[in-house]
Amino acid sequence: MATRLQFENNCEVGVFSKLTNAYCLVAIGGSESFYSTFEAELADVIPVVKTSIGGTRIIGRLCAGNKNGLLLPHTTTDQELQHLRNSLPDSVVVQRIEERLSALGNCIACNDHVALTHPDLDKVNSFGYICLNFLYFLYLIKSQVVVSLCMLMLLYDPGRKPVSFYPVTHHLPVLVF
Repeated sequence: MATRLQFENNCEVGVFSKLTNAYCLVAIGGSESFYSTFEAELADVIPVVKTSIGGTRIIGRLCAGNKNGLLLPHTTTDQELQHLRNSLPDSVVVQRIEERLSALGNCIACNDHVALTHPDLDKVNSFGYICLNFLYFLYLIKSQVVVSLCMLMLLYDPGRKPVSFYPVTHHLPVLVF
């Protein structure tokens, strides 16, 4: 069943929430109907956690995660980090990392098995492998590096070309679409 949902008259709910197979993060400060929609559908299966990251509500753009872990930017406060560690299941590793690019949700597209990452991320790849337990690829899509947006466009482009692999340094392949 499909449900229409908005966060303060904004239909881009992925900016204000993060959903995985093990947890759901929801931005604080929204209407009670926004929270109750998530809680009604998910609370019996996975924890629904109200939080902020770096004092902001754009949590879907700032974090990356899957059922194994959650990567947070360096702007995450100690209080927010502790709140997430206490609220998420013990099997989920929560890690704050120092990266120049702090919008990890824009720079990493991942599921429980594989991730595509922005080529300028240094520490994410090693922490992602340890924390999130995935195989990762550095890549560019038609010279664009905003990972999440490009991946969404590719998913909905029925005429896209097959993926090509090109080797790069550090023994990591680069995906080119």
